Amino acid sequence: MKYREVTHHGNKRYLVQYTVAGSKKRKFFKSKTAAGAWIAKQESKKKELGRKVAKLATDEFIRQAIDLAKKLEPLNATLESAVQFYIQEAAKDTSKITIL
Repeated sequence: MKYREVTHHGNKRYLVQYTVAGSKKRKFFKSKTAAGAWIAKQESKKKELGRKVAKLATDEFIRQAIDLAKKLEPLNATLESAVQFYIQEAAKDTSKITIL
């Protein structure tokens, strides 16, 4: 990621262009320092995420994640929402039975 100097609405700014999930984004900063600091922070986050993924991402884990995501797609659900639902249901007290 790099920044470049631009004139935005008549003011000198520093533009950083980047992508998020395939979508192009632009962010403007008033100074080179602010633009550089933001870039450094984003690159640090990216490296940390890469380290975490490398620890978890075995071939079997990736295969399972892809298969499960495909199963959830028709339900318009994500892996995250499925796990949250499971945790909520598992936490319920199953020893109580309501008899009508």
